[in-house]
Amino acid sequence: MKNLAYAEEYHKHEMQASFEAAKPPPRDYFVPHFGEDQDIKDTKKNTAYAEAYHHHVYDTSPAGPPPPTNYFVPHFGEDTDISDTKSNIAKAEKSLGHEYDTSAPADPPPRNYFVPHFGEDEDLEFTKRNIASAEKKYGVWDVKRDGNGAWILPSVEANQYGNFKGENNWPSDKMPSLVQTDAEINTESDPICSSAGCTQYKHKKKALGYDIDYPVPHFGTDKDINDDFDSIALAEKMVGHKFQIGTAASKAKWKNPAKEVDYNFAPKMDGDVISTQKNLADAEEKLGHKWDLVQLNSNVNTESDPICSSAGCTQYKHKAKPLGYDIDYPVPHFGTDHLINQSNASLDTAEKMLGHKWVWTKPEPADPPVIYSHKAMDPDIVDSMQNLKSQEAVHGKWNLAPDDYF
Repeated sequence: MKNLAYAEEYHKHEMQASFEAAKPPPRDYFVPHFGEDQDIKDTKKNTAYAEAYHHHVYDTSPAGPPPPTNYFVPHFGEDTDISDTKSNIAKAEKSLGHEYDTSAPADPPPRNYFVPHFGEDEDLEFTKRNIASAEKKYGVWDVKRDGNGAWILPSVEANQYGNFKGENNWPSDKMPSLVQTDAEINTESDPICSSAGCTQYKHKKKALGYDIDYPVPHFGTDKDINDDFDSIALAEKMVGHKFQIGTAASKAKWKNPAKEVDYNFAPKMDGDVISTQKNLADAEEKLGHKWDLVQLNSNVNTESDPICSSAGCTQYKHKAKPLGYDIDYPVPHFGTDHLINQSNASLDTAEKMLGHKWVWTKPEPADPPVIYSHKAMDPDIVDSMQNLKSQEAVHGKWNLAPDDYF
């Protein structure tokens, strides 16, 4: 648009369209009504049938007002677990003479800051200087690799390998070495270290910033664990049996011997079966026909099995084996759990505060689904079945293999 305006201003001429604007598509024209859709009719019919069956009218009106929010909730006091935790923290702080600090951790150390460059390390400078001096005296050191990719390096045994120039090509197993022997190492005491050793290079010890290996007070065994121990002891006295779990005797008694057997869950088929399947597949591929073995009812022998009596085949039943442990024995009742008692007490308090009794109602079971077994099939299915019958009358029965269903 900007370029068009610039051209019109430059040529002192306004561009006009040489064609008429396109007509809009037709609107508000007559559309014939072919009657109500079959799916809508079926839906209305099914809805009416379901309403008559359940004696209930399906209400499609908008939903009611939302449930109440921001209403008053009574406060039943601090939870017992929180109170116990606070009490234990106070006892620990008094015992250790230290107050437990739960404030946020300190800021992390600085990162990505500027680090000055003090120049190349002096060891690198000495190494480069020594290499340049040696190359000036003996020639440039051209290090190459052998056929196995190993570096060809000079050896201290100069009388064996000459001056080690670039034309040398030793194999990897006979490659010269730069390993220093013990005879060339000065094993005398280092004058910069004392008789106690080189202690000046040891790392400085730095404080961790927090205590370790401090005493932790013991407030006794938890009451739930004590209750469990008392209940087990009482039950053992009542039934006259010692409860054993995790011991060698209990592991040997309840061991599953089947887990120690290495079962073969994918055994190979017999060679004759493999050959038969291969021959069948080759024949089907050659003839272009899938062999479908359909067993007729007339070929099934429905007479009584002569090896069984009129009472049935009882000889194949599994022998009854004892379980190895008791069942349906009496279990002692140690009273209602203390958490349930607390919940009941809280419920009574809330009912008294609100002046309302909380009544529990059990919902009625839902009706079973309705199966319309008398409903007619879809017209498309009816047409397909009629066409199938007419084609089978001309070409024969169509036996569709189970593998071809999907």
